[in-house]
Amino acid sequence: MDGEAAAPTRSRKGCWTCRQKKVKCDESRPSCRRCLRLNRHCDYSPRARKPYVRRQPRQRIQRRDQEQEQEPQDNQAQQTLSPQHPGSEENSLPGQTLSVASATPESSAGALWPKLSEADHDAIHCFRTVVSRSVDTKDTEFSVPAIIASLAKTEAMVLHMICALGHHERRYQEQSNCSATAAVEHYSSAMILVAQALQQEETQCEQTPPNLDSTLATLWLMIVYEQRYGDGQGHGLIAHLKGAAIFLQHRLGNLRSLLEHNFSEPAEMWHISPLAGRMIIWIAFLDAGAESHQLGGEFNRALGVAMAGLGENEIMSRLRGYTAIHRYSTSLHMCTWGATYPQIQLLEDLESREVFSLYGECGQMRHVLAQLAVTTTDPLPVARALHDISQRYGEILAVAPRLNAGYAGGHEKFVINTRYVVPFYHALVLWYFRITAPTTAFKSKSKQQHALDDILTLAYQAYRDEGELAMTRIAWPLFMTAIETDDLAHQDWISARFAYLRSRGENYRRASKALLFVVTEQRKRGARVDFSARFESGELERFVI
Repeated sequence: MDGEAAAPTRSRKGCWTCRQKKVKCDESRPSCRRCLRLNRHCDYSPRARKPYVRRQPRQRIQRRDQEQEQEPQDNQAQQTLSPQHPGSEENSLPGQTLSVASATPESSAGALWPKLSEADHDAIHCFRTVVSRSVDTKDTEFSVPAIIASLAKTEAMVLHMICALGHHERRYQEQSNCSATAAVEHYSSAMILVAQALQQEETQCEQTPPNLDSTLATLWLMIVYEQRYGDGQGHGLIAHLKGAAIFLQHRLGNLRSLLEHNFSEPAEMWHISPLAGRMIIWIAFLDAGAESHQLGGEFNRALGVAMAGLGENEIMSRLRGYTAIHRYSTSLHMCTWGATYPQIQLLEDLESREVFSLYGECGQMRHVLAQLAVTTTDPLPVARALHDISQRYGEILAVAPRLNAGYAGGHEKFVINTRYVVPFYHALVLWYFRITAPTTAFKSKSKQQHALDDILTLAYQAYRDEGELAMTRIAWPLFMTAIETDDLAHQDWISARFAYLRSRGENYRRASKALLFVVTEQRKRGARVDFSARFESGELERFVI
C-alpha cells in the first residue's frame, strides 16, 4: 500500500501540447513554461472524453454491417457534413441545438457536398485551434470561430473556407510541407458558391434569399484569407470587401431604423441574428485596417450611410451606431449555448464587454483617420472624437499598464484582452499626429510620448506572459510605435518581433519589409517618411495589419 501511495500520479490538467509529447507540464496558464520556452502553441482547450462503447455479440455486429451496406449512398455522403476527424472528439462541433445554425437550409448540402480527405480534417482542426486563437481570445470551444464551424455542417461554402484557411495556416504557422493546392481548390469552390449567393441576393432576394449568417461568415473568412495570404496588390481583398458592402446594402438597408429603437424593444425587431451582428463588426474592423493602407473602405462607407443621423455629427453617428450593433451581438454566446453556457465564460464576457466596445470604436476611428489622411477635411472633429473615447473609457486606459496577469486571481482573460485592445487606441493617437503634424519632431507632444510608453509597456507584458503569438494581435500598434519613435532600442525590439511574425504569413512578411524600409529611411533623414507612395510605385507591397 505504501508503494502504491508513493507512486507518482499522472497529471490530467496539463496542456495538450505536453501531454501529446508525454512530458511533464507545469500547468501554468495561459501558457506553460515549456511551451513558452520552445515557442510552441500551448493548447488548454477542453476536450471531451471518448464515450464508452459497449461490446456487442459477433452476430449482432454482422447483422448491423449487412444493414448498413444496404443503406442508400445519400446517407454515406451525409457522413461528411460534420467536419470532424474520425474518432477525434476535440474536432467535434458545438451542440446540435445551435440557434445560429437552426435556420440554415439543408438543401445546400446536396450531391456536390465536398468529400473531406485526411488532410482536410487536419486543416479543420488547425482552424479550430490555431486560427481561432489568432482572432478570438475566448476558449476555442466557445469562440466565434467555433460557432462559424457549426455552420459548416450544412453550408458548403463555409466548410470550403475553413479548409482553405486551415491548410494555409498549417503551411505557415506549423512550418508544414503540405501543398497549397488543397487550399486554393477549397478557396475556388467557396468563391463560386459565395458569388452565387451574392447574385441571388441581387436578383431573387424576396423569393429565396441566401442565409445571412453563412454568407457573412464566408465573406469574413475570405477577407481573413486574402489579408493573410493574398497577393501584394490586394485585388482579392478589395473584391471581398466590396461584396460584403453590397450584401450589407441589400439586406440591411433598414439598419438605421433598427438602430433608432432603444434597447427596451424586443430583439426580434433587428431581423438579424447576433452572429450576423458580430460578423458586421469584425468585417468593419478588417475593412478599416485595409483602408489605412489604401485598400478597402467600401464596407465602412456603406455602414456609415446606414448610421447617418444617429448623432450630432457623422463621426458620433458612426460610433453610436456601432455601439448599438456591438451591444446586440453580445448575446451571441448565450443564444448559441443557452443554459449550457459555462458560468466562467459568461463572467469573462461581462468583464471584457467594455474592452471590446473600445476595440470596435477604435476600428471605426481607424476608418475615420484613413479618410482624414487622403482629404483636406477639418481634423478638429476627429480630435474631439478621440478625446471623447478617452473620457468614456478612461478607467480602462489608465489601469491597463498596471495589470499583472500573475496576480489576476481568475481574471487573466480580462488582462489579456485589455493588453491587446488598449494599444489600438494609442496607435490611433500616434497616427492622428502623424497625419496632422507630419513635419514636427518625434515625441514633440506629451500625448505622443504617453501613447508610445503605454504601447511598449503593454507589448512587453504580453510578450513576457504569452510569447510571440501575442504580437500578432497588436501588430499594427507595434508598427505605428516603431515608425513614430526615434529610440533605436525600441525600434530594434519591434523589428525583432516582426522578424518572427514574417514566418506567420505573407501579410506579415510584407509589413516587416515595409517597417524595415521606413525605419532605415527615417534614421537617415531624421524625419518622418511617407511610405504610401512606395505602394503606388511597386517598391513596397501592400499589407493589412
